[in-house]
Amino acid sequence: MMDARRQTGRMKAARTTIRRRHGARTRMPDKPLLILPPAPARQAGLERLLTEESETRRADLVQRFCVGLPHARDALAIATEATTPIACAVIRRRGTVGVFGQLYTAPPHRGKGHCRRLTQTLLSWFDMSGGKWLYAHTRVDLYERFLTHFGFAVLHRLPREQDEYVMLLRRPAAAAPHPFARLNGAFGTRRMTRADWPLVVALLNHYPGPDPRISPAESALAAENAAFDLFAQQEAGAVELIGLTAGKRLAAVASVALDRKGDRTHAMVIPHDRADAAAREAIAEFARTQSYTHVDYPFESLVASASSPAPASPDEPPAPA
Repeated sequence: MMDARRQTGRMKAARTTIRRRHGARTRMPDKPLLILPPAPARQAGLERLLTEESETRRADLVQRFCVGLPHARDALAIATEATTPIACAVIRRRGTVGVFGQLYTAPPHRGKGHCRRLTQTLLSWFDMSGGKWLYAHTRVDLYERFLTHFGFAVLHRLPREQDEYVMLLRRPAAAAPHPFARLNGAFGTRRMTRADWPLVVALLNHYPGPDPRISPAESALAAENAAFDLFAQQEAGAVELIGLTAGKRLAAVASVALDRKGDRTHAMVIPHDRADAAAREAIAEFARTQSYTHVDYPFESLVASASSPAPASPDEPPAPA
């Protein structure tokens, strides 16, 4: 008994010595904060933290978390030091589909496990709140040394000589291979909004894009930026994005140009092989409400070419291209 008490006393003395020598450095980092929008008070801190991020992604983050998007189910995790954000990660989400990204730690605070804690926080929330399909576009090295340990698997990657980025998917074993499997139900349409961004990213990862000359892997790896561009053009009034649905589930997306003069406009469909009779009639019906009597599909005249890594622009490209 005395030996046990002496050992306990020595351990307490050792901890006291460590605290005195190292001070605050022995303090465990606080748990990340999980933030659900709207949270306008976070805008200034996020913008300071993400100065190296593209303006497109910063603006989208502000709109989602500081204003809020109807029908979106986004979540943000941040680590702070004295109330100042020092690391963050985000899941942009619509229904059961999400896209994980913007995993970032300020340089002075790297190597302290912030990315791991942020990722764990968001994945736990996603799983417990019914999320199923979670995508991520990231560098190969980040996947191999980090994200592979969180259940992500490679969905798309380019040949080794071009292999800088990969597209990943994380899903439960019991879930369907992707959100668009087993589509059924009556054909319908609905207006797309920025909240649907994750669904467009997912669609471009499992089906061909609008241009048949671009390989599925290239289309998937460019999906995030392509989807951002589409919604930016819709919000600028240049196009209208129409969701083509099977029952209540998205099956395709049509982009109809609104900036054409005269009575003719053009459209593109994602995936390009889903412009069937029902889709064309829905697109034509919308076009008539904008005083267009004819809709062209320029990408239909193009021939898929697997040997062309960078397609030339057609003479009359659809506005979203």
